[in-house]
Amino acid sequence: MSFKQLIFSVFVLLFVSCNAQNLSKLEPLDAELSTVNYPFPVQFKEVKNQGQTLKMAFMNAKPEKPNGKTIILLHGKNFNGYYFEETAKVLLKEGFRVIMPDQIGFGK
Repeated sequence: MSFKQLIFSVFVLLFVSCNAQNLSKLEPLDAELSTVNYPFPVQFKEVKNQGQTLKMAFMNAKPEKPNGKTIILLHGKNFNGYYFEETAKVLLKEGFRVIMPDQIGFGK
């Protein structure tokens, strides 16, 4: 075994053991991510679609000094509004109201 292979093997073993310890501490998530803390208060809007009543979560963050403008941040698939925390904080400092909905089925 070469020195590079040895170093790589040690790195992989450390990585796997660290992640195994972290995985044992994880709690299972429910469909609405009720145990996940979002960075801003979450509200819900009922939506009727194709004969079903659905619930859409969204964050409506308001700045301390409003500039009168609103920005809506829309996430892609496999993400949710939670991922916009840092972006929203910057926009709030600039005076924007920031709305971050979770697409139904992604997030709360």
